[in-house]
Amino acid sequence: MTDDLAGQQESDAPASAPAANSADIEKIRREFDERFKGMQRLVADKDRALADAQRQLENAALERLPDDDRAKALLERERAETAKIRNAYELLLLKDEYPDELPAFQKLLAGKTPKEQLDILRELRKGPSSAPAANPEPPDVDPNNPMRTPPDEELFDGEPMNNELADRILKGAGKTTLAKLRALGAR
Repeated sequence: MTDDLAGQQESDAPASAPAANSADIEKIRREFDERFKGMQRLVADKDRALADAQRQLENAALERLPDDDRAKALLERERAETAKIRNAYELLLLKDEYPDELPAFQKLLAGKTPKEQLDILRELRKGPSSAPAANPEPPDVDPNNPMRTPPDEELFDGEPMNNELADRILKGAGKTTLAKLRALGAR
């Protein structure tokens, strides 16, 4: 055993402290969910109000147009809405044929400008391996500071590990290996 490991203190405390009380955690989670839903409702209400205001503004602009121009503008609006609905319907029909590709395609279509679409395309080309995990699980043991094992640990057959047994194992590996290890102070 090296001197560095011999100086470490062993602790009986677990690596991660358990949650104080799961009921408190659930209460906090419920409160958060309730507040988040309230915020979502507020945003949805504001979006509806904005859409209504935009519709009223468009209607007011249409009112000022001559009858022929107003009919053309209304016809264009209806064509645009019909095309939007037709595209959504086609995507629904293709969902079974392209189950893996469709989410990426819809994400690409969500970009409003060519720059946004190219940024989305760049992100998609990187693939999921470069994206950070949503909730990475912490390792059981920190690889930079592994848990210390007691010096006299039992082997798989129940026999305790001690210096004599270690010497027998190392002799089996070869005398040069044993000499090198002893020279390094690994005994």
